Amino acid sequence: MLAFNTHKNHFDFLFLGMGAANSLVLIKLFEAGLLSGKTLAYIDPKPHLEGTYSNDKTFCFWATESELEFMGIGHLVSASWCKLEVSGNKKRISPYQYYHIRSEDLFRFTGEVIERLNVVRISDSVKSMDTSSYPHTVECSGGETLWAKEVFDSRPPEFEKLKAHQTHLNQSFYGWVVETEGDIFEQEVFTMMDFNVPQLNSTQFMYVLPFNGNTALIELTRFGVEVLKKEDANPILEDYIKGKFGAVKIIHQEQGVIPMSTATLPQSYLGRHVLRTGGRAGRIKPSTGYAFKEMVFDAARIAQNGSKNCFWGFHRKKGHQEGRFAFYDRLLLKVLEKYPSDGAKIFTQLFDRIEAPSILQFLEEKTRFNQEIPILMSLPKRPFIKAAIVDIKSRLLEGSKRNIAVFMSILIGVLYFFGQEIAAQGLLVVGLILVGIPHGALDHVLESRGKKPDFSFSFFAKYLGLMALMLGIWQLFAPLGLLLFLLFSAWHFGESDFKEIGLKASMSSFLWGIGLLAAILFTHLEELNIFLPHFKLNAFYIPNAFFGLNPIELGLMLLGLIIWVFSYANPVYAGLRKVLYILVIGCFLPLLVAFGLYFIGHHSVNGWGHLRKGLAYTNTDLWKTAWPFSLGAFALIGGFLWMSDSGVTAYWAQFFVFLSCVSFPHVWEMRKFYNAI
Repeated sequence: MLAFNTHKNHFDFLFLGMGAANSLVLIKLFEAGLLSGKTLAYIDPKPHLEGTYSNDKTFCFWATESELEFMGIGHLVSASWCKLEVSGNKKRISPYQYYHIRSEDLFRFTGEVIERLNVVRISDSVKSMDTSSYPHTVECSGGETLWAKEVFDSRPPEFEKLKAHQTHLNQSFYGWVVETEGDIFEQEVFTMMDFNVPQLNSTQFMYVLPFNGNTALIELTRFGVEVLKKEDANPILEDYIKGKFGAVKIIHQEQGVIPMSTATLPQSYLGRHVLRTGGRAGRIKPSTGYAFKEMVFDAARIAQNGSKNCFWGFHRKKGHQEGRFAFYDRLLLKVLEKYPSDGAKIFTQLFDRIEAPSILQFLEEKTRFNQEIPILMSLPKRPFIKAAIVDIKSRLLEGSKRNIAVFMSILIGVLYFFGQEIAAQGLLVVGLILVGIPHGALDHVLESRGKKPDFSFSFFAKYLGLMALMLGIWQLFAPLGLLLFLLFSAWHFGESDFKEIGLKASMSSFLWGIGLLAAILFTHLEELNIFLPHFKLNAFYIPNAFFGLNPIELGLMLLGLIIWVFSYANPVYAGLRKVLYILVIGCFLPLLVAFGLYFIGHHSVNGWGHLRKGLAYTNTDLWKTAWPFSLGAFALIGGFLWMSDSGVTAYWAQFFVFLSCVSFPHVWEMRKFYNAI
């Protein structure tokens, strides 16, 4: 274990894990000359010790001759085949070859690079990583703290909770490298799938890679929820080998598990100086489990970006979670999950009816739609149609949940267009009752992270003290009160919106919050000017309009367009687009309604979701916990309005002051909550 030392614990490059993905990244960065004179380290529970490299894994892929040359790893290839076999059906795969690389050879080559660059090996695991400061901080489970300028994270993927249309299976395998008494293996043919084995309520097949006439890897592979166990695989392997190849000598064993998952991976963008790689970056093809070739091309792209001084992930291939191929993956895995006994029929039928090179090209997602039609038509229709119905239904429902604020905004806009203002306002009131007020009535459980409500005197004293402080500022100097309210609201709204897209609060989120408040206020200047005298401020000058919009509105529209385009170039910000849509709809509605669309339909709903996840509560738990304070909030609002000066404008102006006082401690509590989750 590396001893703590401020100088020694600072690195230019830090690799979290040194499996295949980060090994390839290290090699490509080294070959590109990007590591010269740099300090490097990697953290791995099982670091590669000099001269000792186990051969416990097999890396296989299909590629053309030109692709293999581009990959630059031909010297690591230990075997190749020009034909495949599926359940007795042998087919040529030209222009492809199927290649095999031993993990021992890859890691020995990686070890040579590690020795040459004096890379520090740290035998540990990662406890946490903080990307809010630079250099980034990585804390190890053993207590070590490291700082790094560039971080490549290839730890095992952490998938989010499955949705109805998603599936998580395991590709688990166990096998032996064996020697036979004579030359009985056909050296140019590898067995991709032989289903002549018990299926055991899953999809199971034998996988055979002949290295020469009398040596081969023979492996039992399972696609299923349950991971294949050694004790279950042994008798199946013994029977299969004895019946097909006779007596053999076992040289060594191989075992592993690869996730076959269409579940959502966390947002891949963690900043300009942190990059997820391998399975953590979605490089594993869900329907096949293949990843090595894609990891090589990915590593080459990363090195190319570094050579051009671009962000490591610039123009990097996305994971397998969007588009029509992701749809195909979801359907296949759903069928294998629901109808595991159909797996053998599906793959056998596919390779019987379609040429092997076309299938391999399809599995690499390099076919055009017209090429995919015969492939899709070769599959059993009934199970895939059922899976498609479930997928489409679930995704529509999921999409409606994700975009509830946009749908609500459109509905309220339509109601206003047809003169149904009362109905529109009624919807906003319902939203205020269901989530608007309740999401801010849970502050008494935030400090304890949901363990138990805090009804202590100190909590109430602090809470009321913050409210009194805000009220005092209003009384002493109203313009300052207004400014503080707008600033902490901008921070809170920006923090919540960025949390929703997987980013931490920062100056960017603060600027986003300022921008969205400006969009709501300055697109309603006439109404805003009615309120300003109540805060001892002069009305804004309203410039002459061009094409129905004043220069301020035109500027905001241009800014919104820039952000909209930027969100497509940087997908991590895609979730902010729906806020832009809400703001556009709000431009055509009254000021308070426009604010209500964002606050209730978007901010409160998101905040409710964050609280549910962060506190590990159900919706029912949240409502039960919030109801005493929710009722108290409604009583305070009613009492405040009843005692306020008469006149609609005065009512709302004074309510604005009241809202700032009650929201100030809420923003304080939520800030601590967001920092903790």
